[in-house]
Amino acid sequence: KKIVAATLSDHPSAIPQFTRSSALDTSINVTILERNIAFVAEVVAQFIYGVQVPNMTVFKGSAAPSGKHISSWVNYLASSSRSTPHIPKDAAMFEAFEQVLQRYTAEVRRDDKPKPVELRTDFRFYTRTAAEMHLHTTKPLMFDLVLLVPI
Repeated sequence: KKIVAATLSDHPSAIPQFTRSSALDTSINVTILERNIAFVAEVVAQFIYGVQVPNMTVFKGSAAPSGKHISSWVNYLASSSRSTPHIPKDAAMFEAFEQVLQRYTAEVRRDDKPKPVELRTDFRFYTRTAAEMHLHTTKPLMFDLVLLVPI
């Protein structure tokens, strides 16, 4: 079975690990990103509808990706935390995603407690974590041992 895969990056080869802390650490060429989003959208549409017509353009005109829209999302995502433990459930980013999806789709429903997906893999996926830490200051062990002798 064929596996369809694509990337929105404009780099011809993979970047070595740990050279950047985020994909948005460097400037992003919005025209290349717009072209790549359009390509991925076309491939997904052709795959879903089972059509294999070369040079067919489904997303054109008002349905085509907008450079201004993409640029505003890049700027917004670059300015907000996207690390899972640091994103609260009521983050403004989720509200923004929900509003955009409601504008372009028929039904949008937020599921804060998704059912676990059973995958046949060796990887474990973790969701948001909350931890509570208690800190107590105590005397060193030697203090207790010194007091034990006279008592």
